[in-house]
Amino acid sequence: MEFEELKNFIAKGGTEVNHFGIEFKRKWQQDCGQDISAIANQENIQTGWLVIGVEDNGTLSGHDEGWLKKTEQDASNHIRQYLEPSWAVKKIFGEIINGAHCLFIEIQNPQDVVTWNGNAYKLIGTTSSKM
Repeated sequence: MEFEELKNFIAKGGTEVNHFGIEFKRKWQQDCGQDISAIANQENIQTGWLVIGVEDNGTLSGHDEGWLKKTEQDASNHIRQYLEPSWAVKKIFGEIINGAHCLFIEIQNPQDVVTWNGNAYKLIGTTSSKM
């Protein structure tokens, strides 16, 4: 899914279960990287997304700009530290949707196994599991 289409989808309250390769998270935690690994390891996905600041049900979490700056820094640091190859993440950027700040992580399939903290993950439905 292209970014503008994804942004409009979120603005209208779309849920992640409607699209394979898109994961929503309320907040960034180190284990969110497992989803990055799982999305990047999907052969049938060219580009996937991890969107931080959106609930599983599609509701915006309502975070502010301060949250976004800290979250972007934390996510970037974790990606550099734990993701191999790190270039599986194409872009990380913030965006405001309906007044709420969200962090978008664009993920590409590098045609190689992608690991997070030494483990590879795969998607089973909307759940990331160790390979």
